Amino acid sequence: MRLFAFITGVFAALMLFVASPYLLKDNAAKASYWIPKVFTYQDQLLAKRDNRPKLVIISGSNGIYGFDGNYLEKYTNFDVVNMAVHIGFDLSLYKNRLAGKLKRGDVVIAPLEHGLYRRKETTDFHQKQNLLWMQRFFDYDSWVEKLTYNLETPSEIYFELAYQKIMGKTRNLAGLAELGNDGITAPRIMPKRKPLHVSLADKDGFFNIPLAPNKSVLKTFAKKKRPYTALPVSAASGTDAIAKLQALKASVEAQGATFYLTWPAMAELKSHSRYDKKLVRSYRRFQTALKSSDLDMICNPAKQFIPAKYFSDTVYHVNSWGAIVRSINLTQCLKRIEGSAFQVANSVDQHSVENQLSIRSSRTKMLAPFEVALRELSVVKGGLEAYYRDHGAYPKSSDDGKGWDGPRSKWGERTKVWIKDLVPDYIDALPVDWRNSKSVDYQYLYKSNGKVFKMMNRRPPDCQLAKTIVPKFSDVSRNCWAYGIYQGYAKTW
Repeated sequence: MRLFAFITGVFAALMLFVASPYLLKDNAAKASYWIPKVFTYQDQLLAKRDNRPKLVIISGSNGIYGFDGNYLEKYTNFDVVNMAVHIGFDLSLYKNRLAGKLKRGDVVIAPLEHGLYRRKETTDFHQKQNLLWMQRFFDYDSWVEKLTYNLETPSEIYFELAYQKIMGKTRNLAGLAELGNDGITAPRIMPKRKPLHVSLADKDGFFNIPLAPNKSVLKTFAKKKRPYTALPVSAASGTDAIAKLQALKASVEAQGATFYLTWPAMAELKSHSRYDKKLVRSYRRFQTALKSSDLDMICNPAKQFIPAKYFSDTVYHVNSWGAIVRSINLTQCLKRIEGSAFQVANSVDQHSVENQLSIRSSRTKMLAPFEVALRELSVVKGGLEAYYRDHGAYPKSSDDGKGWDGPRSKWGERTKVWIKDLVPDYIDALPVDWRNSKSVDYQYLYKSNGKVFKMMNRRPPDCQLAKTIVPKFSDVSRNCWAYGIYQGYAKTW
C-alpha cells in the first residue's frame, strides 16, 4: 500500500511537471511582476562592455536599495552593476546569473541579509517565481538537475497554478520581461512611495528612495527586541547556505573575478548598537568562522551601523542618503583591503553625507521635493549675490522690503516676477514651486530690505527629511512649515 501511494505521488508530481508549460501560460497567479523587468535590466547592465573592471552587488533587497552607484563609480573607478533582487531567492540564483558573465579583475560583493545565512531550504517564493517566469532567468547544468529541482517544488504551488487555469483567469505575460512596453516612467520628484518598477532604477541598477523612514519601520526600530536575525558561529559552517556560498565563490573565481561577503544595511539603535560590545564581538566571531569556511567577509562590523533616520520602509532598506552612507563605508573598507585592486581617492576619508549631496546633483529623476527646492533656490541665491556685487544691495521686496513677494502671496506682492531685476541678466528664469498650486501656501516667497534677504518654500511635504539631511535649509522661524535660504539676520524673519 505504501509503495502504491509512493508511486502514485511520484506519478502525480511528474504529470504536474510535464503540464507546467500549459499551466504557466498566461497564468493569473499572484506574483512579483516587477521581477522580470528588473532581471532583464540588470542582465543588460552586466553584459555591457566597459574597459573598467566591474563591481557587482548581489543580495536581497537591502542591496537593490542599498548603495549610490554614482558615488561608488567615482571613488572606486569601477563600473558598478547592481544585481541584487529579493531575499526570497535562493543563493544558487546568483551563481547561475553570474556564470560566464564576469572577467578577470571584476569584484563581486555580497552584503547578504542575516536570514540568508541560516536558511535551510528553498523558499516557496523562489520556487513560484522559478515557475511563473518559465525559468527564463534560471539556468541549470543539466535537465536532470532541472527536473530534480522542480520536483522539489511543493505540490500546492502547482495546484494553485492549476486552479487559476481551471477558473479561466488569465494574465497576458507576453513581453512582461521586456523593457519600456508599459508606459511607466519614474517621477522627477518623489514626495511619496511608488510601487516598485524597473523605471525607478538608476543607470547602475539601484533603487534610491528619497523618503524619510515610515511609521512602520520607526515602530520596529523603537522596540526593545533587535530587528535583525542573530548570526551564531554555527551558521557559518556546514550549512546549506554556506555550501552554496562556497560554490558561488568558486564559480566567480573560476572566471578570474574576486568574491567578498560583507554586512547588510544595519541600523544604529538602542537594541542594536556599535557600542554594544557583546553584539560586535558576536559579529566578529561570525566573521572569523566564515573565514574558516574559506569565505572572506570584509569590513569592520562596528563601522557598518547606520543611523535610523537613513532608512526607508523596512529594517534593511536605506533611503537615498543611507545609500550614500553605505557607499562611503564600503569604499573606505575596500580601500583598506591589502592587495586590493581598488584605487580609492584619498579624499574619501573627509566625506560626509552633506558634502556628498553633489553626488546626487546629476540625477534627473527620483528627487526629494527639498532637493528640487534647494537646487532652484541655490541658483537664485547665486543671482542675488552677483546682483549685490554690481549694485551694493539686494533687490528690495514690496512695501519697502517688508512684504513677502511670490507668484501667489497674501503677505506681499503677487507677481510672476517675484524678485525684481534678476532676469535675464543674473539668472535665466525665476523658479515656480513644483506643485504648480494656486494656493498661497505652496509657493516660493522672497523678502529683502536691500541689506539681507530670505527666500522660502512654504508647506513642503518633506520638511522633516530636509531638516535631517540639510539642517541649515530648514526655516527655524516656522517650525518646519517651510525651508529656505537666507542671508544674515534675515534668518529670523
